[in-house]
Amino acid sequence: MPPLSVGKKLLARLREDGENLVLRVSFDHAGYPAVLLRLARVKAADLPRIAELAWGGVAPRRAVAKWEAERR
Repeated sequence: MPPLSVGKKLLARLREDGENLVLRVSFDHAGYPAVLLRLARVKAADLPRIAELAWGGVAPRRAVAKWEAERR
């Protein structure tokens, strides 16, 4: 599956099984900069916030600051 990227940085990639999403995080989780998100266990209402947090960890700081300023 092709990845979803921000610039040249991986943001997310759907695994071949179609049931799990590899999601980049801004902290190391057990030595990895990504977590495996089991889509069947995530509430659909939580996905936008999860994607937002992941994007904030890989997007350029200027873009994040601009986005946060526009939300206020």
